[in-house]
Amino acid sequence: MTISACLTIQSLKILILKGKNLEPAIHHFTSNSGKTVPKKLSLKQLLLKTIYMNERILIADDHYVVRAGTALVLESVYPKTNIDFAENYDQVKEHISNHDYDLLLLDIDMPGTQYKKMVSELKGIQKNLKILVFSGHGKDVAIQYIREGAEGYLNKQSSKEEIREAVRSVIQKGYYYPSELIGLIVQNKKSNPSEKLSTREYEIFQLLAKGSGNLEIGNKLDIQMSTVSTYKKRIFKKLNVSNIAELIKVYETMH
Repeated sequence: MTISACLTIQSLKILILKGKNLEPAIHHFTSNSGKTVPKKLSLKQLLLKTIYMNERILIADDHYVVRAGTALVLESVYPKTNIDFAENYDQVKEHISNHDYDLLLLDIDMPGTQYKKMVSELKGIQKNLKILVFSGHGKDVAIQYIREGAEGYLNKQSSKEEIREAVRSVIQKGYYYPSELIGLIVQNKKSNPSEKLSTREYEIFQLLAKGSGNLEIGNKLDIQMSTVSTYKKRIFKKLNVSNIAELIKVYETMH
């Protein structure tokens, strides 16, 4: 496929996400790539088929049956999708460092796991990586990973249809939340104390909760102790706490 055709596919992705009229774009794409539109396919169907031809997905799980079974489900819908595998967290980081992926299906209990920290660490390696957490844990755990920045959560007991829908949703829309999680996500966002804090306040809040004193925080963040004290007062007020012990309790409810 030529560079111009690849660029056209990217522009078509944007059009479909915005709900634009696709016919002029399809005509331009077919003219430049030499493809024809089969009569049995609608323009949108052709576009979706083309979009998913070259998606690259990494399935990370330490169980062969899970890796192979998930790959078969995806290849049955997207036969030309490029699928790689990782059996442990070190392999995940190696793959992410060497290749750009459209999606990572991540088991959170694999050997070497860092649990919630994996989300931020992997996104630090590949900024635009979309992560679909794939686990047997329940919705309470799901919320924690979504809060950390994962684009979605899929239970390993999910049906073939649910797996296909989750992958399609994350790649096309950028997220996937099962219906039973929607209410919890909204509730969690409303009740999450950290939403009240600025980025700097949250940074200091975490350090205070982990036992750092004003001087240590000042040295770590390269700010004056008096500035730390000012932030500390704001944090106490916003979280409605009066001492470090209460602040630590707030922190523990979030992790």
